[in-house]
Amino acid sequence: MTVLPQPRRPVGSDRHWAPRTYPASPYAIGWLRADLRADLASVSGARGEPTAAAVLCASEMFADTVGRAPRGGGPQEVVCVLSLHHLPEGGRVLRLSMAGQEAVGATARGPCPAPDAGGRGGRRGRRPGDWRAGVRGQGLLLIDHFAARWGTRRTGSSGGEGGVVWAEFDLPPAWG
Repeated sequence: MTVLPQPRRPVGSDRHWAPRTYPASPYAIGWLRADLRADLASVSGARGEPTAAAVLCASEMFADTVGRAPRGGGPQEVVCVLSLHHLPEGGRVLRLSMAGQEAVGATARGPCPAPDAGGRGGRRGRRPGDWRAGVRGQGLLLIDHFAARWGTRRTGSSGGEGGVVWAEFDLPPAWG
């Protein structure tokens, strides 16, 4: 008769880091990256590639949050929320959310659908000097590649531009 040991419980429980607020400026991306690397340094299984993917996606999420509003009408601050959840089957999920000041307190629900491969658009009809229109949204393609799941949720009033963008990264179980 073979006796199989029962799986041990994960070390620790779900973890929620305190939300961090950054000025809505491209210069703050460096601070965001440094803080995220420091936070993830203590998470087993998150070193190396998972941290690099989360930091890259956080940079793109930050830029998307700052750049989605019209000039002068964007958020004054960006809030970053990080949490780690243990799944019943033993895996773990690292969840990163980014929101402009107007969307603080909002939560994201439901995954984002996969991008439509046929709706790429191309560059036809754009003026040569309109390069921003050609690169808008490219960061979401990176997030789609590196994150296990991601999505967005519009917040605020019917005329508001607020929103939350989030990404989840699967981590291996942490058994102890």
